[in-house]
Amino acid sequence: MVILVRSLQAQQALEKVIIEDGACDGKTSINAANKLINVDKIKYIIGGQCSAETIAIAPLAEQNKVILLSPLSSNPSISFMGDYIFRNYPSDSYQGKVAAQYVKNKLGINKVAILASLNDWSTGLKNEFKNDFEALGGKVILIEEYKKDTLDLRSELAAIKDSNAELIYMPDYTASTISAIKQEKELGMNTPLFGGDAWMDTTIWNEAGNIAKGTMFTSTKDNTSPEFKEKFDESYPESEIVLGATNNYDAIYILSNAIKSSGDNTEKVKDYLYNMPEYKGISGIIAFDENGDLRNPAYEIKYIHNGKIETLETV
Repeated sequence: MVILVRSLQAQQALEKVIIEDGACDGKTSINAANKLINVDKIKYIIGGQCSAETIAIAPLAEQNKVILLSPLSSNPSISFMGDYIFRNYPSDSYQGKVAAQYVKNKLGINKVAILASLNDWSTGLKNEFKNDFEALGGKVILIEEYKKDTLDLRSELAAIKDSNAELIYMPDYTASTISAIKQEKELGMNTPLFGGDAWMDTTIWNEAGNIAKGTMFTSTKDNTSPEFKEKFDESYPESEIVLGATNNYDAIYILSNAIKSSGDNTEKVKDYLYNMPEYKGISGIIAFDENGDLRNPAYEIKYIHNGKIETLETV
């Protein structure tokens, strides 16, 4: 989803919000951004959500001096896409290192196979994990890649089974992850799976059931206050706070504060964001470094216990 904001008044809340679905796809996102920047004359973008969206629309935002603030994109290349590009979600350069250190140093794993989709998020996280794991003395003995949303992963898993890997690192989204968990068991494999923050989607664990017991993954630290959760439950009793929800919430207020402080001018807003005081958001403490990245992100190691996501350790 790409959320594009046309204008924010310096002393008021949002004037108007225009929403376009980027479909987690680069081409779709470019079409949406072109229309909204060139026809609707938007000045601020909250999005994209997927890295593929943000990577696709960042050059257009930079060229037109449109502020782009992504609340969920984590591909490392986004750090270097321009002065008007920000994100209040950590780069996978952090997440890959956290995962590699935990697998090598805490779990004592030396041989890993990587199972990764050919999408921007998976590719970025795969590369960061591989580089950091090998720098620690570990060995990536096999990399199996597949097209986005592939559901039959039996041949890739069979190759990993033959490799005698001690762990499978799998940074991917919901559908392929569910298939991998189920098909691994069908093949008689007991190799542990370790994933990324997209595994916060409870659909995975509801579908995978008890066979996913003990599965681990990295995720940003949950700083959501009990008060916020209570208000959310009151307003949306049939929903849950999904990954990125609090980051989107904070992004609205960060932009609003920036415009109130510096005026409705994107160059001045850009300068404010680079130097703004720490913002105490629902998702955590937010400040931006020289690349527009989130400073000092905190991660947690999660695992599945009784079909539910539990926190194993904060790192």
